Amino acid sequence: MLAIPMPGGIEKPALKIRQRDGKLKATLKGRRGSKRLKNFTLEGSSFAFEQMIETPKGDIDMKFRGSIQGDRIQGVIELPMGILPFTGKRKLY
Repeated sequence: MLAIPMPGGIEKPALKIRQRDGKLKATLKGRRGSKRLKNFTLEGSSFAFEQMIETPKGDIDMKFRGSIQGDRIQGVIELPMGILPFTGKRKLY
């Protein structure tokens, strides 16, 4: 579960990462819906992915990068208007 501080409050999308047939699969699910992340990479404890979101003012390319440390993650999102930090923690099912 991610926590992303936004002007309207904290967004809490779910980042789901799983391994299937030796390949990593990742999905980001939030209030704008669920999207499969086709360009998700994981090297050691570092990860990165991009997501394009549609807004009334046009599409925005969001570049996520961060690291996993135990049950916690942290990182930044690069946006056209600046950089946003995010944190997260593993949700056990």
